[in-house]
Amino acid sequence: MYNLAPKLLTLLSAFMLFAAGMSAQTSVKGQVKDAEGNPLPGVSVLIKGTNTGTVTDVDGRWSLLAGSTDILRFSYLGMETQNIRVGDRALIDVTMREDVAFLEETVVVGYGTQKRSSLTGAISTVSDEEILRAPTMSISNMVGSRIAGIAAFQASGQPGADNASLTIRGQGNIIYVIDGIRRSAADFNGLDPNEIESISVLKDASAVAVYGLDASGAFVVTTRQGRDEKVRISYTGTVGISQNAEKQKWLDAPSYAYWYNKARVLQGDEEVFTAEQVRKMIDGVDGWGNTNWYDKIYGTGFRQTHNISASGGGEKVKFFASMGYLDEQGNIRNYDYDRINLRLNAEARIRKSWTLNVGIAGRIEDRDAPFFSASPKSFMNIPQQTCYALPYVPEAVADENGDLIPVATPSSGSPVTPLASRDNSGYSRSRNTYIQTNFSLRYDAPWLKGLSAKFQGGVRHEVYHDQEPPYPYGNHVAYSSEFCN
Repeated sequence: MYNLAPKLLTLLSAFMLFAAGMSAQTSVKGQVKDAEGNPLPGVSVLIKGTNTGTVTDVDGRWSLLAGSTDILRFSYLGMETQNIRVGDRALIDVTMREDVAFLEETVVVGYGTQKRSSLTGAISTVSDEEILRAPTMSISNMVGSRIAGIAAFQASGQPGADNASLTIRGQGNIIYVIDGIRRSAADFNGLDPNEIESISVLKDASAVAVYGLDASGAFVVTTRQGRDEKVRISYTGTVGISQNAEKQKWLDAPSYAYWYNKARVLQGDEEVFTAEQVRKMIDGVDGWGNTNWYDKIYGTGFRQTHNISASGGGEKVKFFASMGYLDEQGNIRNYDYDRINLRLNAEARIRKSWTLNVGIAGRIEDRDAPFFSASPKSFMNIPQQTCYALPYVPEAVADENGDLIPVATPSSGSPVTPLASRDNSGYSRSRNTYIQTNFSLRYDAPWLKGLSAKFQGGVRHEVYHDQEPPYPYGNHVAYSSEFCN
């Protein structure tokens, strides 16, 4: 019989040697310059398809390990991105050229627009495509993660209260301008991402000076407008879930008793929990329990968004209309947030040199929560109570009528009972309605191209409705006469 083993072994060895040669990495270096021959510091050099890379130094020089089949991606703000295959080269010098499309991009600044190439102030822009790619409905969290110089701090994950606090270059005096009208941070965060055309961030005094002396930075939002085209109707929707970023593992009741006794012994004290009591914890008898309060309180949240919009028009009249819906259910039960966004932007050329713009925006927000908040700043909030609750008590005990009464455990302050605070403490409900209008009338001088005069104004109307009736509820407090503390 013909023996194929030697040939197969030879073929396998050759293949392994070829694969090793293909994956071997060598040192590759070079220098990056601009079209005039000046070195470019800070150019990103990345192996395409990986997170491996470096940046050029003050002399434009770089060095990294790469394989012969790797493709190096050179990118720099305002320059065209270049992709270069390594091959058998150990030295790769690159000349970067200006990105004409980037420099010709129109940026909203103050009460007008400029080409990026003529800007002198520190301004960054986020387009509608980048906004819609972000997996979040919070505009503040999105811009905080995508724009250099912006710091975002999110203190709460509670639905409807999960917006981030923003600072620009460490300064917190920020103003928000939407379609030329100064608005509040709540208005900014209440925008539907599908309504936004672009967001410009003015970062320094020269850029923001037009808005006054009370601001160190500004977010300038331009909402979508109609275009001279056939009517287009579009729909976007998302569905997602939310969970704690890291699920914590807490001690169960027997483990808590063991380490509590161990700590007392190391301090020279007697043990508190007996073996019989630990057995009762496991069996759940005589008022003892083994409760994982973390699992009882935290679960999986749900979120869905829907938006339908229409735009179009002709030479005389253009329009954009949008209706959006957001529904968030928190990963702690009974925390819900619903929002409806409505917007209509219309432009009409009423005469040859006169243009009228009208924008109407409405927003309805519904918030539902227990009487006890989930915000970390609130006294005895439910996450805080969850941390304080002891694991060796049951969720509830039966009274003389057989009805289950929630169990509370003592703390340094008030007794804590997270399940009863979530389910039985009452509710906090609010329905807020916001209606905003803005209008402008622009005159374009026919006798001097580029000269125009614009009158602009806005109206705001808000209605608030809040209900916070606490419900009295009973609980059984596990004091030391019945339980060990």
